Amino acid sequence: MTNHSNILLDQNELDIILEFEKNLENIFSTETKVAICPSEEDFVSLAIEIDSDFSLSEVISLLKMPFDHKFRSANLNKTILLFQNAAYNLNQSLETRFDIEEISIYFKNTSITIHAVSRNSILTELEYIVKSIIDHYKYYATLMGQIPNEIHIPVIEDDAAKVLLNKNNSVKPIDFKSPYSQFWGLYFDSMNQPLIYNLDRTNIMPGDLDLYIE
Repeated sequence: MTNHSNILLDQNELDIILEFEKNLENIFSTETKVAICPSEEDFVSLAIEIDSDFSLSEVISLLKMPFDHKFRSANLNKTILLFQNAAYNLNQSLETRFDIEEISIYFKNTSITIHAVSRNSILTELEYIVKSIIDHYKYYATLMGQIPNEIHIPVIEDDAAKVLLNKNNSVKPIDFKSPYSQFWGLYFDSMNQPLIYNLDRTNIMPGDLDLYIE
């Protein structure tokens, strides 16, 4: 656990977050780190890093294999639920409110970073995000003939869209079911500029990316 928080936490709260980190390692069966980040809000902001021993393609191939597909799908749903429950228990144990600012998953050949767009957005939308990563793999990983070395979920294409997803704004998007269902950012080693993956159209396009929503 790394502590960069500008919010004063007592040793008991730090120990609770450390126990949360250990719990995540058991859930994901791999090295997991939790960092306490600076926050301009009145809650503790956490960033989670998960290291995988597999490539993204290997994980998705396993999940989509016809044999035992239902079993693997059930295990994936169970893992997501265990993670959400661990976060819920953390919220119950801490005196200070917290939120997950981002989750970064480091596969052997690429990394995926999920960014918060509003309070509790990652926890609320996690099942949708994970299933979209799996279902859209055949598009974002093949359209350019190579797997992106970084994937950022989501990105906001313009200021008008950013206003709708602003953390301090009560306006909610109504034209799509998830704030993570529009645009993702892709980075390729062979290209100087990032690209945008459009989930609606399942295509890749150039564009100015706003990776971090403030």
